[in-house]
Amino acid sequence: MKSRLEQLLDELLRQIDIPAMEQAMSKQYKSQIRRRWELPADYWMLLERCCGLRTVWSNDTYEALELWGLDTLVKGQEGYAYNPVEQKVIKNWDEHLVVIASDAGDPYCLDLRRNDTAVFWAEHGAGTWDFQPAFDCLEDFLESVLDVPKTQEYETAYPYHYIRLIVTGISDTKKALVFLKQHFGDSSFQQTKDRLKELPLLIYSGLDTGTAPLENSLDRWGLMYEKQQISLEKFLENQAYIRNL
Repeated sequence: MKSRLEQLLDELLRQIDIPAMEQAMSKQYKSQIRRRWELPADYWMLLERCCGLRTVWSNDTYEALELWGLDTLVKGQEGYAYNPVEQKVIKNWDEHLVVIASDAGDPYCLDLRRNDTAVFWAEHGAGTWDFQPAFDCLEDFLESVLDVPKTQEYETAYPYHYIRLIVTGISDTKKALVFLKQHFGDSSFQQTKDRLKELPLLIYSGLDTGTAPLENSLDRWGLMYEKQQISLEKFLENQAYIRNL
């Protein structure tokens, strides 16, 4: 039986005509993307299945949504993470965010600090970026794009379970500081040390799928932690807290 994501990608391919892409060109784009990011496996599935994506959606949800494909993902960061005119990185952009689509300039992003495909949205032209949770996963996002209603079969077969990981202590201070500085994107080790003064420390909040790599990292880098199941309401509350860290 096909997964929910595979069924949605089949529907995406049914609704639009995706031009063929030469194999050599496809490999070139894949190599370019892998050098820049480590993307979630589910999003790679979308890029590879829809590698020559060329379309704009307008419906009750979107004014003019462009969904990036394999050949447009890097260029799609222009105006958000990169200024192509000045050929400079835009300093106020969070480097962990990857723009996967744009609706009349409003970006939809994945946050690569997470271990899921939750999609975040922000309004452009506001002076600063204020990203908010838009969809719990890539499948929910695609359903909104394709106007495909959620079915009872989906909800039964793919229940959502939210968890959070909380650092409760450290067994190796030096290793823990290195990992946490990179994880939170801190500008200095002093900033990371200040975080550790306030244990327990929330380090992840989201879907329970795909957390194993983060848990392995916590064990490997000398951090003790607790894993707790939480409600959707608590998950949204945690997201607001994480954005303010």
